[in-house]
Amino acid sequence: MATPEPSLATPAVDPNALAPSTDRTFALLELLSQHPDGLTVAEMTRTLGIAQNSVFRITKTLEARGYLFRHDRDKRYTLTGKLSRIAQPKVGGRNLVEEALPAMKRLRDETSESLVLSVRSGHECVLILQVPALHVMKVLWDVGTRTPLYNNASGKVFLAFADDETRGRLIEQQELVPSTGRTIIDREALLEHLLKARGLGYTTDRGEIIEGMHCVAAPVYGTEGEIAASLCMTGPAQRMPVSSFRSLGRLVVQAADAVSDRLRNG
Repeated sequence: MATPEPSLATPAVDPNALAPSTDRTFALLELLSQHPDGLTVAEMTRTLGIAQNSVFRITKTLEARGYLFRHDRDKRYTLTGKLSRIAQPKVGGRNLVEEALPAMKRLRDETSESLVLSVRSGHECVLILQVPALHVMKVLWDVGTRTPLYNNASGKVFLAFADDETRGRLIEQQELVPSTGRTIIDREALLEHLLKARGLGYTTDRGEIIEGMHCVAAPVYGTEGEIAASLCMTGPAQRMPVSSFRSLGRLVVQAADAVSDRLRNG
């Protein structure tokens, strides 16, 4: 019996609507992402269960376009950094990660705390860059981590600094469930909290998504004045007590403004 073609598409998609060659290509890319030391054509063929000729053509095409590198010594293929580069958000033609990194490193070095950069995807917040704390004890997030907008400082930026219509629509899309005992799950209380944050210029999180973790975040604006990202400082409550929010908030706002200036003016 023939081995079924691998498919990484969501089950909600009609299999008849898929492009088999494209599906196989993404299956191969995801397989290689799990093997940083690389795989040979034979190993990919065996793991994916598809024809070796198909794997050969896909790898040669991806190599020619700069997505794969073939090591002559052992004939293994590894991913290049091209996928990461094209996946990074652009604002006004500028790479958001590259423009934000210097300001984030400066603030991390000044405070020793972790900095993260996030963008909005629909009604969620997606982490795209992290500059880890200099302390031994730190919270590390995976790039690509998705969180709601209502229970963390990064996500609240996209609510607090949005226009009234957008804010109302996004709040309605949130399923307000408690992550900790501090999560704000009343819509009126959340709106009041967001409007206060808007007046301060930064949002805060007092252990609302993870118990004992505090965060302060500010908006990064794009070339048209849109909210391009949120820049957030995060650390344990004992190092970032509520009493420090005002001073840290000013520092985070300054860093976010510096990123905004780079996006607008280069």
